[in-house]
Amino acid sequence: MNNSDKVKTNNRVGIEKRLNIVDEKTELGHLEIDTVVRTGHKSFLLIVVDKTNKLCCIGKMPNKQAGTVVEKFIDIVNSTFYDFKTLTLDNGT
Repeated sequence: MNNSDKVKTNNRVGIEKRLNIVDEKTELGHLEIDTVVRTGHKSFLLIVVDKTNKLCCIGKMPNKQAGTVVEKFIDIVNSTFYDFKTLTLDNGT
């Protein structure tokens, strides 16, 4: 995938501007999201972790395309009673 194929995130806020409370790790609900790709690109996981208590939600995906990741994240949100406050994501590298 080259740079022209990547999906641009609207209203993206750089990590340097994230709230101090997120890095203090004293309040639940500040989450990090990442994908894990198995060798050979045969399976994909979406990992959602609370920065404070390390609560982890994992969802299996058929691929790591943006739409698939969004759908799996919505599934995770809808299947929990967790209070999601902020999300930290990498740039899809």
